Amino acid sequence: IDNYSNDNTMEIIESFNDPRLKTFQIDNKGIIASSRNLGISKSKGEWVAFLDSDDKWYPNKLSSVNEFLSENSECHIISNDENKIIKKKKIKKVLRYGPLPKNAYKYMLLYGNRLSTSATVVKKSFLERNNLKFNESEKFVTVEDFDFWLRLAKENAKFKFIPRVMGEYVIHSSNTSNQGDITYKNSLSLLKYHIDKVQEFSRNKEKLLDKVLWNFELNYLFINFNKKEFNNFIYKISYAFFEHPIYFLSYFSVKTMTWIINRFPFLR
Repeated sequence: IDNYSNDNTMEIIESFNDPRLKTFQIDNKGIIASSRNLGISKSKGEWVAFLDSDDKWYPNKLSSVNEFLSENSECHIISNDENKIIKKKKIKKVLRYGPLPKNAYKYMLLYGNRLSTSATVVKKSFLERNNLKFNESEKFVTVEDFDFWLRLAKENAKFKFIPRVMGEYVIHSSNTSNQGDITYKNSLSLLKYHIDKVQEFSRNKEKLLDKVLWNFELNYLFINFNKKEFNNFIYKISYAFFEHPIYFLSYFSVKTMTWIINRFPFLR
């Protein structure tokens, strides 16, 4: 799906001279969800695999997923690990996705996203049966994928994770994932929307929102940790502990368990 790019995308694809490759152009006006939805609607296969233009798949990624499917045909979503590449800082870090408990929707709403678009394949029949697609609202730009996984989980989709690095999630100055302020603001909009309009496991929406937002702030704090602001980091962590010790301990117990499981792939 080409957003009328100026990097010779169409010429490069045509040079392969492969009839299996189909191209469609769209002016998505900055709404990546529109491009993804067009791709889903045009797809013909049983499974839809996403690959954003900034990211990469390693050789044999699709064949490895296909092999995994032969033994896990009952699942609806499969995600593999990937390398996070920050080009400007020349940083390379392994991103390990999953695991998810049975109540995946509640878990992700409380503790954050556990998947990545370019590392994930989805069963198309599940999307069609539940009328699911990416939300094209401007309020969800850069977090439309998290909303997508939440809605899949809400419909009791079965998630499976392959504990193997099979691609790269690339961050550089021009891609939307690097727009921190937008992501922060839209993440809050997404969480508030789900608590108010979608979730059904808690009637006390105010209390749930309070816990979710505290967990979100802790997540954001650790993801954006900067050594130059260490004192401010310690202050915010201390404040979180003394303000809401139960939330704090609950958050770290879950994150510690996730770290242990991801550290030892055989546990996944």
